[in-house]
Amino acid sequence: MWKHILDCSPDGPLLPRVVLSPPAGRTLVLAPHPDDETFGMGGTVRLHVEQGDRVDVVFLTDGGFGDPDGVFADRDYPALRRAEAQAAAAVLGVSETVFYGYPDRYPAISEEALDDLAGRLAAEIRARNPTNLYFPWPGECHPDHWAAARATLRALAQLSVELRVLGYEVWSALVPDFIVDVTGTRALKIEAGRCYASQLHYAPYFPIMEGLMAYRSLHFRLRPGDPPRWGEAFVEIQRA
Repeated sequence: MWKHILDCSPDGPLLPRVVLSPPAGRTLVLAPHPDDETFGMGGTVRLHVEQGDRVDVVFLTDGGFGDPDGVFADRDYPALRRAEAQAAAAVLGVSETVFYGYPDRYPAISEEALDDLAGRLAAEIRARNPTNLYFPWPGECHPDHWAAARATLRALAQLSVELRVLGYEVWSALVPDFIVDVTGTRALKIEAGRCYASQLHYAPYFPIMEGLMAYRSLHFRLRPGDPPRWGEAFVEIQRA
């Protein structure tokens, strides 16, 4: 069984570690929808690339629920979401993007759907053999994010491979094990975020995204007058 083991006891690590670079190695990012990889951890993705790590991203759903008002009804909407994701990936330096194309909410509709996705993810992880696996942390409140986390944990239970498993935040703030200083890659994260014009039509993602990154700098021990810095937070999921 894999789970988040958090020790906030008086004898435990009450403050998260702050790191200037993510753990090195081949990296696989699982994103419930096109945009979660950028808004959730785009700065860290770029840091991986800059330190020479191959980064691949697998998008689980087609993002079809992302146009509730039908603004883009005259277009092939899943194709639009894929194109936006590929443009963002090019900005961040992602090596390969994979689109499973499940309908939004599909993984959350039944245990059978979760098992279906878990089996596919297990095969993906086995084939790519990443050093680092990122996925939405298990406390995400969005149904597709929550289902992605559950399916990932089921996939990991089928594997005996050694890898580092890290949860990232998008919709729900996590209690971090460590925070990556993404000050140097913040601008590219924002540039990648602009690729998701269909989603920016519906939500003010930039102030939300920047607000969360600024909040994570709480642990950087800044003083009044210091230049601003930005962070992305992660939890480590361990084999229990």
